[in-house]
Amino acid sequence: MEKLTDDELPQLYTRGDEKKMHDGILKQLEKLEIGVKNLQGKSEETCVATGTPLTCPTGYKEHREVCYKAFDIHKDFHDSAATCTGDGGTLAMPRDAGINAFLVYLMNAINKYGHFWFGLRYQPREGRWEWADGTTLGTGWGSWQPGFPLNHGSPYCARYRKIPLSDQYTWDAADCDSKF
Repeated sequence: MEKLTDDELPQLYTRGDEKKMHDGILKQLEKLEIGVKNLQGKSEETCVATGTPLTCPTGYKEHREVCYKAFDIHKDFHDSAATCTGDGGTLAMPRDAGINAFLVYLMNAINKYGHFWFGLRYQPREGRWEWADGTTLGTGWGSWQPGFPLNHGSPYCARYRKIPLSDQYTWDAADCDSKF
């Protein structure tokens, strides 16, 4: 199992003062995540047994005590979610910049030009975006491309879309039945 630290991930800011501010924000977000998980009495870590050391399945990488894997398989959103469920997990939920950067690292390691689904979809009946665990997207951190998220009509699912001529991805929405 290979464990990567935040220092080994692509950084969103590169200048000294901005990096310090970024690192401080990430630390605050991590503390908030822990507090929310403790309040909810549950965790995103579907493959982690409480009180035991983390051991990720083959092909997965650990980040913040959660196991992640990017698949280079062309499937629609629902089949992608089923693949994750078959492995005992869910589609990834990049709720902060640190997790998002880690997922970008994983995606770039297997396919520098692909699109990748993640665990966020638009529920037209409710008129809101929901994470794979059923919680509402809210107004916090996001990495949407300009003009997104779409908040009307059909059920859309969120995906990572490659920014041309870079190693970065942005979020956009696509028909959930599309295969990427």
